[in-house]
Amino acid sequence: MLSVGTRPVLGYDVTIEDVTVRETTLVVTGVERRPVGGVALDTACSPVHVVAARFGPQTFADMLLNLRIKPAETAGSS
Repeated sequence: MLSVGTRPVLGYDVTIEDVTVRETTLVVTGVERRPVGGVALDTACSPVHVVAARFGPQTFADMLLNLRIKPAETAGSS
């Protein structure tokens, strides 16, 4: 599960793009998209993305999160 916490306005999104294992480290790669420009809404959001990944019965000593932050796509853009 990847959550970036509460954001002050709508328009945020979070996505897990990859989950892999490096020795005893679980590596999660994701992206957070943020609204472009001055969004003025009176609503907060808490973006979450959940995926199921099966790597066997092993336990992990560490977790590494690679999170990229990108502007959200705007309507009408290509």
